[in-house]
Amino acid sequence: MSVQASTTGAGAGAGAEAGAGVGAQESASANGSAAATAAAQQPSAAPRAVAALSGVVAGYGTFDVLRGVDLDVRDGELLGIIGHNGAGKSTLLKVMAGFLPVSKGTVRTQDESGRALRIGLVPQGLSVFPRMTVGENLAVPELARRAGGELVPADAVLEMFGVLRERIATPAGNLSGGEQRMLAIGMALRLAPQLLLLDEPSLGLAPLLVKQIMETVDEHRREHGYTVAIVEQNLDVLLTRADRLVAVRQGDVVWSGRPADVADTRGLWEHF
Repeated sequence: MSVQASTTGAGAGAGAEAGAGVGAQESASANGSAAATAAAQQPSAAPRAVAALSGVVAGYGTFDVLRGVDLDVRDGELLGIIGHNGAGKSTLLKVMAGFLPVSKGTVRTQDESGRALRIGLVPQGLSVFPRMTVGENLAVPELARRAGGELVPADAVLEMFGVLRERIATPAGNLSGGEQRMLAIGMALRLAPQLLLLDEPSLGLAPLLVKQIMETVDEHRREHGYTVAIVEQNLDVLLTRADRLVAVRQGDVVWSGRPADVADTRGLWEHF
């Protein structure tokens, strides 16, 4: 009897321990599920900034155009920069490209390994060599690249902008405005930029041609994974393509958001 009692007691204890174990497993499982749910609900981390400007003041001579700009350009995005004439948009691109020094603040342009970022800038207006042929213009980046730097084949550019292949022996000065813009972008892309800066690529071009150029650049960006920042006064150009917009006014960033937010943002249209 005592043996049976002892055996029964041990069995009960074992059952209690097993029950506790099951309870612990259920609790751990519940906690794990809760943690997984909480993790899923957490917003994903923002993409790394390939260009980061902090408190940047810059200008020409004694005149400051940028007056304390804070801006991050995120890896892989197409960033649209909008604003009136004289707001500081072109100056902002020149600072990011390293063509214009800052008098205050910091500008960091680095890849994920901490190396200097490869940046291509296509400024407003004539950005090609008018007396040189299309083929000769496309060869210029071969002279400009750094030792050991990447170089995209000219054929890849001609594949993007097929009309340039047809004009390969034509002096660039004889091209239409849209063809010159394609050539300028193609020259910049030959240097395999990680950040491509475009200053009003739609200026003076027909809407259909603007759409074609924007679609081509955006598709190429998505395929190759680089970042694009475009200065534009024509907001319609950016609304269907940009991942994010920033508005510049009087030398500072006064608004940032998604294209979908623009129509619902009171006060933005007071600036533009």
